[in-house]
Amino acid sequence: MVFAENRLLEDFSAAENLAITGKYFSENRAREELVKFLPADKCDIPVKLLDAETKRIVAIVRACVYPSNILLLDEPFRDVSEDMRQRALNYILESAGHKAVVAAQRDSGGLESFREAALDMKE
Repeated sequence: MVFAENRLLEDFSAAENLAITGKYFSENRAREELVKFLPADKCDIPVKLLDAETKRIVAIVRACVYPSNILLLDEPFRDVSEDMRQRALNYILESAGHKAVVAAQRDSGGLESFREAALDMKE
């Protein structure tokens, strides 16, 4: 789940925040996912030193890598620029595969492209 608040462990690195999601997900594997969005040097610093957008991306990636049958997203694109929003949206949809995805957001920013992308993937 992506919570409305990031709920990251602020003293842990981005890689550690992902690795903690399961005993079979290593920090090396976490870095592989994170570098799709972040410079490699940002993967190993405490998340409290990251900007709001980067923290949000870490929270999104963490939710996507956790093994589950459903992906819940609460305000997933808060603090995320338009360019990064599209990249994150594509990542979410690719990661979700056949998972059910439920997204809630106060404004529709980003969700309309979520629906369009999901429909495109069905074709």
